[in-house]
Amino acid sequence: MNLKCQGYLKYIRSKLMIILTLMLTLSLVNITQAQACERIVSLSPSTTDSLDALGLGDKIVGFTRYCQLEHPNKSVKAPQVIGGFTDLSLETVFLTRPSIIFGGNSANNTALENLGFKVVVHSQQSLQDIEDGIRIIASACNIKEKGEQVIEKYRASLAELKPAQDPNTRVLILYGYEETNGNLSSMYGAGVSYHADILKLLGLKNAYTGSLSAPILSQESILAINPDIIFVISSEPQAGSVAIDKFKAAFKLNEADPKIRDPFLLVAYKVEPQWHMLMQVNALKNNKVYEIVGRDSVMPSIRLVHLAKLMAQLIAN
Repeated sequence: MNLKCQGYLKYIRSKLMIILTLMLTLSLVNITQAQACERIVSLSPSTTDSLDALGLGDKIVGFTRYCQLEHPNKSVKAPQVIGGFTDLSLETVFLTRPSIIFGGNSANNTALENLGFKVVVHSQQSLQDIEDGIRIIASACNIKEKGEQVIEKYRASLAELKPAQDPNTRVLILYGYEETNGNLSSMYGAGVSYHADILKLLGLKNAYTGSLSAPILSQESILAINPDIIFVISSEPQAGSVAIDKFKAAFKLNEADPKIRDPFLLVAYKVEPQWHMLMQVNALKNNKVYEIVGRDSVMPSIRLVHLAKLMAQLIAN
C-alpha cells in the first residue's frame, strides 16, 4: 500500500473516531438528562411543593423537616429528613446520594457544590418567582412540557380571583404577633413580597408602602399606617392569640399527638383583639381583623393560591 492510500485511510479513521465520539457524547447527554432527577434533595418546603406538583415527589430522597408531600406514595421509601434551614446535615445529604439538589438561595449551596453535587437555585420572593421556579425545575429534569402544564393550571387558578369592590382598601399583613396585657411587641409585616403580590391580585393596597420585604412594625407605626383590614398569618397560633381555642377546634387537635391533622389545612376566623393602643385603627374599629393559620399561609409555593382564595372570601363576606 502506497503512502497516499495509507494517508487516506488514516484520514478516514480520524473522521470515524470524531463521529463515534460525538455519537457517544450525545448518548451520554441524553442518559444524563433522563437520570438527572432520579434522586432529588429539596432544601425548602416550597421547592418540595413544586416538585410534588410536577409529579416528582417519588424522586425525592431527602428534604427538610418542614417539607410535606400532599400525596406521598406509600410504596416508595419516605424521603430522609436532612435537617432544617440552619442545621442542614451535609453528611445526611451525602448519604442520600442525590443526582440533583434544588433550593432557594442559601449559605448551604456553596458547601454542597464543594462536595461535588449539582445544585439548582431558584428565587422564592414573588408570585412570578414561583412560576419561574417551576420552569427551572422542569427544565433541569427534562420535563418542560409538564412544567408548562403546571404553570398554566397555576395561572388559571390565580385568574379566578375576583378583585375587591373597593380598590382603595388598605390591608396590613402581620406575620404573627406577641401580646402582653393588651399591648403588642414589635412584629414583622409583609412588605415587597409574594403576600403583597396577592393583595395586588385581589385589587387591594398594601398598607405598608416601604421598600423592605418584611419590616419590623411597632404599635406606633401600625397606628400611623391605620389599615382598613388586618390579616395575621402564621403556621401555628401565636402565644397570646385570642383564637387558640378556635384553632384547636378547627384542627381537632389531639393533645396526645398534635400532629394528627391535615398539614395543608388552612383555618381562618375573625377575631376581636383588645390591643389598647390600636383601638382607633380602622381595622379594629370596624371589626376587620382576621387570623389565618396553617403552613400554606406562609409558604412561597404554588399552594399560595389557597391562601389567596381564602383572603378573597373573608373580604367578600
